[in-house]
Amino acid sequence: MNSMNLKEENTKNNLITNSAKIILPILIVGLLVGASIFFLNTTKSNEVPKSEYITTYQAQDLDKLSDKQVNILYFAKDGEVSTKVIESNLSATNNDTPKGIKIYKVDFNNEELRNKYNVQWPNTFVRIDKDKNIIKANYSLTNWDDILRLAK
Repeated sequence: MNSMNLKEENTKNNLITNSAKIILPILIVGLLVGASIFFLNTTKSNEVPKSEYITTYQAQDLDKLSDKQVNILYFAKDGEVSTKVIESNLSATNNDTPKGIKIYKVDFNNEELRNKYNVQWPNTFVRIDKDKNIIKANYSLTNWDDILRLAK
């Protein structure tokens, strides 16, 4: 009888774990969609302000990486509302925005880099070291607080 209760408990725990794996991405997408709708309703122009912290990726950029700065590849898909929201948030800087963070905006259609860094979703951020190795990756960053967590 005791082993039966243990099996039932394990089955319940597995069900909860599997449910969380399904529900979490749905919640993230829902938040991005909600933010996108808000952004569309509050923005009069399709122009996204440029950020001094985001540089369009060029192939030679990876040869110039430094340990003196945090290097982040940002795999963006232009035209997507969520990309506009993220870039708008990142362009809204203030005096608290840290120096020493370099974000390279990579076209999401760049298959070579997507495969190298195992990027499957648009708006994925990958922190790399000067030797081009992954330190951390995250696809749910939307503002500077998120970037700072990735930079630590």
